[in-house]
Amino acid sequence: MLGLGRKVERWLREVGCDVAAVREIDPRAGDSEILKLAVEDSRIVLTMDKDFGELVYRLGKTHAGVLVLRMEDADGDEKTNIVKNILQQHADKLEGNFCVYKDGTLRISRLPSLPQQGDSAPINYGAKFRTRSRFLSDYI
Repeated sequence: MLGLGRKVERWLREVGCDVAAVREIDPRAGDSEILKLAVEDSRIVLTMDKDFGELVYRLGKTHAGVLVLRMEDADGDEKTNIVKNILQQHADKLEGNFCVYKDGTLRISRLPSLPQQGDSAPINYGAKFRTRSRFLSDYI
């Protein structure tokens, strides 16, 4: 399965987000290790991998926030536009929550997660675009 993609990562960096890519850190990292890295660095995981749901819901793994995009057939431009729209409309709800985007709908579940750290202030990209600046993309 193709991952989130470099276009999304590039766009996030262009708007000032601090993006770490798993392929740059440890391309062999498993999903549990990715969650651990994200928690240690207070990053929201951006992924297309549904297995993160099992880790968070069934196994109770700690997380700083997860956004799963269920868009397997989308190209890089479409994924970038969806991420942009999600951040413009819901950026303040991603941190510490498990979120799934599918078929034009974003579902946000509030689960026990990483306590609020307060060490990173939101970045304002305009009246509607506010987000925490740290993401971990699992695109390899």
